[in-house]
Order: sequence, then C-alpha cells, then structure tokens
Amino acid sequence: MVTFFDFLQEHYRTICGILLITWATYYAYTHPYSLGDSTTYVVLIGAEILLLSVIHYRRTFFLAVMISFLWAGLSLPLKGLWGAARWPVLLCAAIVGMVLWLKEERTHFGAMHLFAMFCVVAAMASAAVSAFPRTAFLKSLSLLLLFLYTSGGVRVAILDREREFTRTLLVVCEVVGYVTALLYLGLGFEIFGNSNSLGAVAGVVLVPLAGCGVLLAESNPQRRRSLLSLAVSVTLLLVSRSRAGLLSAFAVGAFLLLGTKQYRLFFRGTLGVVAAVALIGIWSPEVISEFMEGVNANVIYKGHREKGLLGSRLEPWNATMATIREHPFFGGGFGTTQTGAESEYQASAVATSRGTTREHGNSYLALLEWVGLLGIMPFLLLLGGVALEIKAVYFFMRRSLDRSHPAIALAAVCLAGLVGSVFEDWLFAVGYYLSVFVWSMAFCLVDLTRKPIQPAAR
Repeated sequence: MVTFFDFLQEHYRTICGILLITWATYYAYTHPYSLGDSTTYVVLIGAEILLLSVIHYRRTFFLAVMISFLWAGLSLPLKGLWGAARWPVLLCAAIVGMVLWLKEERTHFGAMHLFAMFCVVAAMASAAVSAFPRTAFLKSLSLLLLFLYTSGGVRVAILDREREFTRTLLVVCEVVGYVTALLYLGLGFEIFGNSNSLGAVAGVVLVPLAGCGVLLAESNPQRRRSLLSLAVSVTLLLVSRSRAGLLSAFAVGAFLLLGTKQYRLFFRGTLGVVAAVALIGIWSPEVISEFMEGVNANVIYKGHREKGLLGSRLEPWNATMATIREHPFFGGGFGTTQTGAESEYQASAVATSRGTTREHGNSYLALLEWVGLLGIMPFLLLLGGVALEIKAVYFFMRRSLDRSHPAIALAAVCLAGLVGSVFEDWLFAVGYYLSVFVWSMAFCLVDLTRKPIQPAAR
C-alpha cells in the first residue's frame, strides 16, 4: 500500500513544479498590472532558477541557499528583494532536503539533531514572554527552518561526495577571496558593508579554508596557488582590523598547525614575522612607531583607549547583563530585546527591525538574554556537541597526520565560528549568511565523525 508520504517522496519535483505554476498563474490573474514591473520578471526568473535547483538539489541547492542569503547581506542591487526571497528559498530547501534525506537507507538522526529541535522549542517558548511576540515567533520559525535544512538538505549535498564537496568549497572561497580583494583593494568598493562583516567573513571562512587548501595541496603549483589565496585572505583580514576575525584566524592556525604537528612551519612563520619587523625597524624606525600606534588605536582599542582593551564592547555587554538580570529564567524572547519601542506593528516580517533588538557584542550573551537560564540549556548541549566534534578531528589529525580528510576543513570553519562569536552577535542570527554557513558545516561534520575517522587510502 502506497502511503501519502511515499507518494510525496516519489513525486516531490512534480508537486513543486505544479505549486510554482499555480502560484504564478494566480499572481498574474490577481495583479495584472504588475506584469509591466521589472521586479515581477526578476521574481519569475528567480522562481525558475529555484525550480531548476530543486531538480538538481544534491549539487546545486546549497549554492542557491548561500547565494540568496549572501546577496541579502551585500551592498548590491536588489538587496531588499533578496532579503525577502531568502526565506522561501530556505523553506523550499528545508522541505525538499528533508524528503530526500528520509529517502536514504542510511537515514540517521542523532543527539545533535535532537538538541537542535529542543533549541527550537526553547526559542518558541521564549516568544510567549517577549515584548515583541510576533517577531520572536518569526525568528524562532526561521531557526526551525535552518535546523531542518541542516539536518536534511545539507547532508544530502555532501552524502557520498565529501571530498568533492570540500574541494569545490575551497575553490569557491578562493574565488570569493580574489573578487573581494579586487573590490576592496582595487576599486575601493566595500561590498560587505562595514569592516566587522569583512573581518567575520575573512576570519571565519576565507582564512580557515585557504589554510586547509594549503594542507590539501597535492602538487607544488597547487600549493603555491593556495598560498597566494591564503595571503590574499590574510590581507583582507588585516584590512578589516576586526579583532573577532583575527582571533578566529589565530585559533584556526593553531588548530591546523598543532593538529598536524607542523611545529617547524609554526616557528618559521613566527621567526619570519619577527625578522621582517626587525629589518623594517632598523631601516625605518618611524614606520614601526606609526604602525604600532595605528594598531593600538584602530585594532586593539578600537578608538576607545580611555575605556581599556574591550572599551568598544563594554557598553553592549553591560546593557545585555542588565537585561539578563531583569529576565533571568525565561529571557526576553528569541532574537528580540526590550528596547523601549511601544509596538512591533510596523516591524518587517522578513528582516530585523531596529526597534526590536540591539547590538550585544557577544553571541552567547545575546542568546542568554533571549532565552534565559532555562532555555539556554539545549543550546549549550548543541554547542558542546560541536566542540566535541572539533576535538575528535583535532585528535584524529595528531594521531594520523592525515591532512586530506574533509572533516578538517569543516572543523576549522566551526572552530572559527565559535571563537569569532565571542565578539559578534551572528551565531544564532539566522538571517545572516555566516550563521547559515557555519551551522551547515557543523551538521555535515557530525556525519563525518559519526563513525571513527579513518585516514585516506594511499
């Protein structure tokens, strides 16, 4: 007997096509004058691309999801349109991905996936006590879609093609690094907006994956190309002057070098930097003096020398702690902060409104403010599970000295994300592209480490 779920699994592509065609027909009938608007044609083209991505889900949909979220966060035309379009894309990715994953005979849901669902329950429960319940519920719903996608769709994309997926990821990030360097250093166009966003992208994605590319290089030309990509990524990170990005890159560098026992390379790099600084100091001491003054003012103190090392973060941290003391157990609502705004009536349903939240300067403090001491427990279990996966990869590297395993690149990104979130708010901000990317890599890493990691066959 064929059940409804079996029918859905068998004909999901046809169903998606019928739904899209029906919606387009209804929209054209009810909005006849919109056919003269260029935005309508952009939407229709986007829907066609989405349908093609569904047909080739395993190889293309992860890219479609990342492009939709990335575009919404870049200073590019149609930014507002992509800000709204990313949610239907994530919804489609979550539903179709889960259907495809359940079709696999090796279907597995473990403790991490259970923790993720508990996190969604805690987030939705916190919406009941939020000053902006509608906004908090929508953000909780976006967290549900993200975890559904990472529990199914992303795992479909990497299933049985882990090494190919990782190498493609390295190549794409290498291209992104070159394009970003051209825009920032060549054209002066800050496509990521503020410097912290550039630092987050460089420190969490570009530098870790470029470093893994150096480890994965199988020939001298490939290694030289990877070293060039790493140099470009590090340059972008330094240009951003982001402390969070620098801290993330440093943590990943230590993770890779110590994990693969590259002590000689570590000391060579350290000595090279020291020698370069010494030579510049001997040749032109005023350059070193001006450079150190600039580092102190713009990187270490961020223009708040009188307030100390963390002066730029003290104010948001103190405000967050005050809110936590007011709502210690159930929080103030997932993704929302009681800012004094009277209503959320005019708040957007597709993007965060300024009146419903504020900067926290730390993803973990922000989470504690949102869900409280009771609601944060499943999130701590989820974060602890990711940390254990990173630990497993680290000890695998030290034991086998295998640099080519795809789990290494995923663990590097996850580690950079967890470290960088100490100074940034984005770890559970689902609308931000880095949040989607890091959690996608985290749940793929769970699959790669579910069984004891084995070195690649020689």
